[in-house]
Amino acid sequence: MPRPVSEDIIQVVADNIGLNGTQLVAKVEQGLVFFGDLDLSRAEALVRKHGEEPEGDGSLVKTGTLQRIIDALCQLSMEDPATGLYNRRYFEVRLAQELHRVRRESDPCSLVMVDLDRLKQINDRFGHEVGDLSLCHVASLMQQTLRVTDIVTRIGGDEFAVILPNTDQAQALCAMTRVMQQLVRSPLKLDQVTVELSISVGIGTCSPSSSFTPQELLRRADGALYRAKGQGRNRVEVDDGQSEPWAGVSVAERDELLK
Repeated sequence: MPRPVSEDIIQVVADNIGLNGTQLVAKVEQGLVFFGDLDLSRAEALVRKHGEEPEGDGSLVKTGTLQRIIDALCQLSMEDPATGLYNRRYFEVRLAQELHRVRRESDPCSLVMVDLDRLKQINDRFGHEVGDLSLCHVASLMQQTLRVTDIVTRIGGDEFAVILPNTDQAQALCAMTRVMQQLVRSPLKLDQVTVELSISVGIGTCSPSSSFTPQELLRRADGALYRAKGQGRNRVEVDDGQSEPWAGVSVAERDELLK
């Protein structure tokens, strides 16, 4: 799980190289921030600010403080701030890596698309704060129920994506059924209200014999999610090999179904 990085750390480091925080994060993502970019005259103050005594001339190179900050910033660029999960950028990178591993090691990999049912209704009835807490509750429950090697991400809105390495379709179905059952047993309990939550789940699987691209596997899992939504929500569906899961469905119909 990425560790949070405070805005003041970002700004202190950014000030050292004459950038704003956004520009710094962009440079970190591109691998363009190096020790040599820093004005080391401010190194001692920066080190002391974060609880370390500088060594020798106070160089951040010696203490390693800056490297840890940069490492944390790299993680921050891949973190969803609302749930603490990895974000879509990280998901896309890891999915491509996992599909390479499938071909290299001849182990299957399953991709799971998860949608929190009726988030708009939760927001309308209880407020957006409860909606955000609902997303965090689902995120936490998936992390607790799935394996530590499984990769749980939030890719936007009410939608999550889970990469299950070394997992075939039947195993993925069992794993996500456990998640759904656990969610039924563990509603979101707040001071004034208990919110019953459910999810719809679609599963796509890449076997060693298949040659799916990340986009193809995502499309297949998304199609299974569409069927789960269309058949009443609060259920899990697996990819049935249909070539065009959204064929004949208008954008308005899809948007309404995925609310």
